[in-house]
Amino acid sequence: MPRTQTRPRIRARAIAIAATAMLLAAPLVTLTPAPAAEAHSIKRIAGANRYATSVAMSQALPWVGETVYLASGAKFPDALAAGPVAAAEQAHLLLTTRDAVPPTVMQEIERISPDTVVLVGDQQSISSSVARAIETEIGATVERVSGSNRFETALALLDRVEGLDEIWVVAGGKFPDALVAGSVAGQSNGGIILDWRGTTPAQLEAWRQRVAPYVEGRPVRVAGSTASVSAATVEALRRSGATSVERYAGSDRYETAVRIHDAFSRTAPNGRMLLTTGQNFPDALGGSVLAAATGQPLYLTPTRCHTPTATMLRAERDQRGVSVITGLGGKPSLSDPALRLENCPPPPPRPTPPPPAPSIPPGPAPSSSVNCSDFRTQRAAQLWFDYWFPRYGDIAGLDRDDDGRACETLP
Repeated sequence: MPRTQTRPRIRARAIAIAATAMLLAAPLVTLTPAPAAEAHSIKRIAGANRYATSVAMSQALPWVGETVYLASGAKFPDALAAGPVAAAEQAHLLLTTRDAVPPTVMQEIERISPDTVVLVGDQQSISSSVARAIETEIGATVERVSGSNRFETALALLDRVEGLDEIWVVAGGKFPDALVAGSVAGQSNGGIILDWRGTTPAQLEAWRQRVAPYVEGRPVRVAGSTASVSAATVEALRRSGATSVERYAGSDRYETAVRIHDAFSRTAPNGRMLLTTGQNFPDALGGSVLAAATGQPLYLTPTRCHTPTATMLRAERDQRGVSVITGLGGKPSLSDPALRLENCPPPPPRPTPPPPAPSIPPGPAPSSSVNCSDFRTQRAAQLWFDYWFPRYGDIAGLDRDDDGRACETLP
């Protein structure tokens, strides 16, 4: 059975900022060169699915660590909270299903040959069968870090960080803000606390008391607007001994990422930045570790083209002198136009509607028995003639001289 520890030993090491590893890593695929009009080239780190993508990100890290964190690929809170902790340990973060490690992931664990594999979350997230498989096939020591819920699991992960320097508080039910916050926290020996999800003052106070030991004496950063982390939460944090409490938020998740990087990631090492989708989590989960390891700012974008976000990110690109943008995840998660920061094409012009069909003019049905005496005026005869002529020709013989005028003798 796996050995369980709630506060395992930690070997905290400074994070090597090694963005050049992005060029050397095997899973980094160079796409077609950008046209001359574009200001950056694009690359992509992706696998056939979320598990293979986590492997590709692991292989792009500038280290082969002694520890692997294994988190559920079916839900995001455990993996997001583990990201900065894994970065602080120069470890790897991989994804697994609940009951079995995908073969590609197991092969990556074998490649790393870690001393320790840390299962993040309880057995509802990762079952004991995974622990047994790792012990049998890899021979590594298996530890589990978990709590009674996602919030407690995040706190248990913080217990692994030696000399914790800062705290990021993020929404417990949303992934985008936490992903970007984790990428920054992982560079500064920080960690993530998930916001409470209660509804009463008593529940908020219970949460405050629980997180106070982690907050006291440290700066606290809040990721996201009050729709993500409430004003009541911020006030509770201020009463918990934090040296400061600052919120970083934009009008949406994409602008929030920009606000965070404007404050904490003002450079882009080697002119590179990372980009992933802000609309679904699976391909993005390993991004915070990779961003922390390489020092590259990690931004979010919609899966498809989105002109306002592309415009904003081009400004970030130009401000930081970025020449290469690396997308995390495959095209179903992050399209090439989104990765290129392209504006959406203008909508096609509306087709010109055909002229309305003329209504059938008064008069008899077309036949050879019709003559000019069937019409009161030349105009009435002309309307009848013009309507039926394209269909039947001058069936009634109203235009005797073939000049296009019918019944010229009528008034």
